[in-house]
Amino acid sequence: MRQILLIMRVRAFISILFCLPFCLSGQGTGLDGTGTKTIVFSYDNSGNQIMRQFVENFSPIQDKNEPQQELPLSELFEKAIIVYPNPTRGLFYIEWEKEISNYIFQVRVLSASAVLQLLEVKNSENKLSIDLTLSQSGIYFVQFIFTDQSIVSKKIIKL
Repeated sequence: MRQILLIMRVRAFISILFCLPFCLSGQGTGLDGTGTKTIVFSYDNSGNQIMRQFVENFSPIQDKNEPQQELPLSELFEKAIIVYPNPTRGLFYIEWEKEISNYIFQVRVLSASAVLQLLEVKNSENKLSIDLTLSQSGIYFVQFIFTDQSIVSKKIIKL
């Protein structure tokens, strides 16, 4: 009895080894005998698999004639804007890469109740200094409004 179980396990192992390269590549004929089948997986933001499906004639390359979705400028430039020192006692600086200046429409400094300053950025600028020394302690926001009307907000804490 033990020999039969061992032989069956060996046969199953060999069939898995034989099938594995074909299963992983996703190559094969479709139900109608043409094309290829590919396994496509979808994942959520945490990296968990949420869907698995077979797709015939799948091509991961986008058609050049399809319109490409462009990201808003705020998503492209958010990490390139630096605010320091934060928290501050009054004077703080905002820096960004010089190439971004062409896309900045306006910079606003906001408190919880009002707009404190509206600043226009020249194309040659890539740094601003803002003085909140005479303002009350609290939380302030600096908003970058880009030419596509998207916004990046940075939080400032005034001690």
